[in-house]
Amino acid sequence: MGSYSLGDFKNPERATDWVKFKLTSICKEPVGLVARFTFGKATDADPDAKQLFKMLGSAPTHVGLEIANEGKRTIEPGKPYETNALATGQDFNFFVRLRETRYSVGGGAFTRPVDVTVEFL
Repeated sequence: MGSYSLGDFKNPERATDWVKFKLTSICKEPVGLVARFTFGKATDADPDAKQLFKMLGSAPTHVGLEIANEGKRTIEPGKPYETNALATGQDFNFFVRLRETRYSVGGGAFTRPVDVTVEFL
């Protein structure tokens, strides 16, 4: 995701810019199938902003990790997101950013792994 400063949160959304990431499909015959993505578990939610992932360790204070679909709609921890399946080699596009959970972001460094489960239905 890169490095950020406290000034990156000084905007109406109180968040950093979105960073795009992709998950590439390996699904031989996706016609009529749905891809169900689940990012993390409900217990990964930030206590002050349930739609965000809480930070771990000596992370910045009052900051959560936000994951969104291609339309930049937030995907909450542990809640499934469904979309049409794609053929092998095609990409599902997602976005991630840091977002303030409550006033006064504090500095720090972080790593935040998020488990991803994908089911084709």
